[in-house]
Amino acid sequence: MAVEAATRERFADVLNTRILTPLDLKDTSFTPELANAGATVHGYQLIEGENVDVSDTNTSWAWAAGGMVSTAADLLTFGQALFTGELLDQASFAEMSAFGPDGEGMGLYGGETPSGDILLNDGNSAGFTSFLVRVPDESLTLVLLTNTGTPIVDPGTVVIVAIQDALER
Repeated sequence: MAVEAATRERFADVLNTRILTPLDLKDTSFTPELANAGATVHGYQLIEGENVDVSDTNTSWAWAAGGMVSTAADLLTFGQALFTGELLDQASFAEMSAFGPDGEGMGLYGGETPSGDILLNDGNSAGFTSFLVRVPDESLTLVLLTNTGTPIVDPGTVVIVAIQDALER
C-alpha cells in the first residue's frame, strides 16, 4: 500500500496518528480482521429479489475501504477537515482533486449538479453504501449513509435532492 511504502509504518498506525486521533474521531475504527466491527446497524443486500441481512459478512476483502467503520457525524468531521485545509495542505489537496478526463482524482471524483460543481467520494460494500459530498461554492458538506448495498432509490439522486434542499434553507 502506498501509505505504508511512503511512511514505513503500518496503515492502521498512520491512520490513527494522522487522522483519527487529531480529529477526535472516536466512533471511527479500522479493524479489517473483524466482520463489520462496531457496526451499529445491520446491512442488507438485495439477493434474488429479497433483502438479506449480510451484517456478518467480512468486508475486509476491500481492506482499508471495507475495514473502516464510522458514523455520519465522524464522516462529516473528516470531510470538513479534508475540504477546509485542516487535514491536507493546499498543494496536496490540489493534487488529490486534479481530475482526469473521467472525472476521477486521487481519492475524489468531480461532478456537476444543478446546484454547481461537487467533489465526492463514495463507497459500497456488502450491505452498506456511503457518500461524502462537498459543494465548494457553498461550503456545504453532505454525508449520506445507507444500510443497503443495493438501494431501492438511486443514491446519486438522493444526494442531488439533498444538496438542493440544503441550499434552499
